[in-house]
Amino acid sequence: MNELKIGQTISQDYTVTSADLASKLGSGSVDVLATPRLVALMEGVCARMLNTYLPEGITSVGSEVHIKHLAPTVEGVTIHLTAKLIESDGRKFTFEVEASDNVGLISTCTHERASIKRENYLKRVAERAKQ
Repeated sequence: MNELKIGQTISQDYTVTSADLASKLGSGSVDVLATPRLVALMEGVCARMLNTYLPEGITSVGSEVHIKHLAPTVEGVTIHLTAKLIESDGRKFTFEVEASDNVGLISTCTHERASIKRENYLKRVAERAKQ
């Protein structure tokens, strides 16, 4: 596996759509970016960074998320996400993630991902589905 370096960052921009709103996702009644959608975006940027370094047959799964959703963002606004690798033991990877919009910081997050053998994991998924 190519080695990620502590302190390495990745960024991504995303424009909030009506499908991302709390009122549409059922996590609230207000037309603002839903926290569950923000979590997915933050996990996604970390996965994108990590998965580009993992060898064939290995992928990553989210294992832990701690988020603070600090400010509302409305439909049509572009948010900027930046993830930074802060810790790794070669199997588990911990990231700090920040999201901001045109006004300022909207969220901070610590996210942990684990690298796994894709085929073995899919077997476990199939076994659980049978239960």
